Amino acid sequence: MLLKLKKFLDDLYKPGDKPDSKGNASYYCPFCNHHKKKLVINLDPKNTNFQKYHCWVCNAKGGSIFSLLKRTNKNTFYFTELKNILGKKYGYTTTNKPIQTHLELPKDIHPLHISDNSPEYKAARVYL
Repeated sequence: MLLKLKKFLDDLYKPGDKPDSKGNASYYCPFCNHHKKKLVINLDPKNTNFQKYHCWVCNAKGGSIFSLLKRTNKNTFYFTELKNILGKKYGYTTTNKPIQTHLELPKDIHPLHISDNSPEYKAARVYL
């Protein structure tokens, strides 16, 4: 998994350095475009910081590679490919919550498209 993940990130963000003993690999930052490899991504699944990334120049950071892809506006193809590499345990999930469609105005609000002879209605019409 580590090699597949490293190759995936190399293809996406220019080839990076080999992971060090803690599993951190360095890449060129897509946010600040620094001339050196300052974006560090943890690629060790045994580490508690797995998938966390941090740029030491512009301070861009996040908790998963999915958020990195989202922040850099990558295509959904990359999300599915990363999900296949990481598996279900680290996969990106979406929640399908029902959208609330019922909307109700407060009782004190009167719509302006219904004609009324009150002074408030006339003042509102003149204001608009």
